[in-house]
Amino acid sequence: MGEPTNWEVDLGSVLKWLSVMRQSGSEYTLPNMNDSLILVGLVGDPKFSDKGYLALADEAFSILNQYEPGEKIDVNTRTRLISKYDTIHGAYGQFIPDFLGGDFYSWQIHLRKSADILINRTGSLADRLLNSNTLVHEAMHRGFEIWRILARNELINASQETAWCINASKSPGPQINGEHALIFNKLQKRNRGRWENFVQPWAAENRQYLMRNFGLFGPKFNDRYVDLTNDREITASKQQLSLWLDIVYNQASDEVGEYLGKKFLESPRPRARPGTGSQPDSGSSTTSDTTSEPLKNKQQFQDILTNALLQLQSDKKRFGTEAKKQQLRRLLIQISGAKHAKHLEIINNMLDEMWRNTDGLTAEMMPVGVNVLYDPKWLN
Repeated sequence: MGEPTNWEVDLGSVLKWLSVMRQSGSEYTLPNMNDSLILVGLVGDPKFSDKGYLALADEAFSILNQYEPGEKIDVNTRTRLISKYDTIHGAYGQFIPDFLGGDFYSWQIHLRKSADILINRTGSLADRLLNSNTLVHEAMHRGFEIWRILARNELINASQETAWCINASKSPGPQINGEHALIFNKLQKRNRGRWENFVQPWAAENRQYLMRNFGLFGPKFNDRYVDLTNDREITASKQQLSLWLDIVYNQASDEVGEYLGKKFLESPRPRARPGTGSQPDSGSSTTSDTTSEPLKNKQQFQDILTNALLQLQSDKKRFGTEAKKQQLRRLLIQISGAKHAKHLEIINNMLDEMWRNTDGLTAEMMPVGVNVLYDPKWLN
């Protein structure tokens, strides 16, 4: 591999790369950075500054999370514990998990020297796509390792889906495991080779458990994961599996974010209409609590909320899972366009009340909360 060289970049640059990559039309499905797993995988977190004892390789974990008192993550924050090598045998990047190589190597991300094209802005688009994907892939691995630390120390309440998929599902071969199924499904949905070599073998090995416990590969899946969206039934096995892996990934990221605190570094924006002259968002701006965009789709928001309450009241055990709650939350945020911290707080409070006081609420009460949410005074 040769001697390692330190490699780091600011988060603002990563935001720009991901914005370009998402609009490239390539096989890569790179996410934005409203994703706690990616964010903590790239730069650690200030909340861990004095908690090295949580990790087995506590010295390396402390280096990953070196922040001054009061220092916060922003677009100028630079990546940590990333090294580049001339070559890495059989891979473009690798992550060394907690304690696997002792304190010196643990928690490190290794990249090939070709990652320099991201900093130097050289090379073909294909090369930059590959290296951006590699960086995010390895950051996800480090994010999942932090998820494991939080779970091991009982600092998060892991869902049934995340606890099984990440920690307990069967691994039929080297690198073929639940974690890689989540990552490849998130980053390379359109890559047939990744799906056939990593996702399908893992799913085949765990098929009976997926069917019995999560309703995959049959009509029960729609009852558990689709109905609250009032969207459509999903019958194809591959589509069910892909959606389920997306849901589990988002749950794991939310579980990390609930402990560390959400950090909205990037706000997704709609694509510009052809001919307007507008440029795609560079991804370099941060989201603040002063966004002035009004909320959208009030009636649709209210109808979905009301139907969700009726479903909860019809079968709390079936529809009242944390996974359903988070799925509904994401849908409500998506259709309303909520970004303002106060809007997000109101949505969270509405759902908390629905899950806590299901039988004490009525459909007639739903417009009250919706009217509060859509009141324009929150934008002043």
